[in-house]
Amino acid sequence: FRLVMNSLDALVYVADMDTYEVLFVNEYGKKMLGADITGKICWQSIQADQSGPCDFCTNKYLFDADGKPGDVYAWEFQNTIYGQWYHIRDRAIKWVDGRIWRLEIATNVTFRKVAESEKEKVLVKLEKALAEFKKVTTQYALSEEANQARNKINDCEERLAEHNLAIGEHYYKTFAFKASTSRLSEILTDYPNYTKMDKVYFL
Repeated sequence: FRLVMNSLDALVYVADMDTYEVLFVNEYGKKMLGADITGKICWQSIQADQSGPCDFCTNKYLFDADGKPGDVYAWEFQNTIYGQWYHIRDRAIKWVDGRIWRLEIATNVTFRKVAESEKEKVLVKLEKALAEFKKVTTQYALSEEANQARNKINDCEERLAEHNLAIGEHYYKTFAFKASTSRLSEILTDYPNYTKMDKVYFL
């Protein structure tokens, strides 16, 4: 276990779900945090300005309806100490002593989040342009300008659908299936003429 966890380029820690005591933190985590936090309280060591267990703690999502350890819970969060973004995968596991512990693997995705933010600005411009082109086709339906606008609409919708597909694929690969389905459903509803619809159906 330790050998595998220490080989990952991600923060990995295991904590008691009742006391929040950290049982294990990998080498990457020690370097990132600047200390070995084993034996310390997770919410005091990994986050900033917490007076108690984090209100965003995912422990409640890690059990099934029968109270048994459930599937992996995937989410993203901006760390309150470093301001870095992480893709996080949490799971309740049975430790060697028989107790149930929380296993968290947090991968730094700050670069991707910054890129997404920049891309989001472009998408906002695309959506505004799409709305304007649709106005032209409505108000001047028989004009040459309307024909040109329809071509622009197809181009905008293709690019917006492409963006949704890329995000849907990312969520699918990280097992965030509900988020993936939501993005793919948007393509089916909003962009029915998308030229790569086969990828949407068979993802």
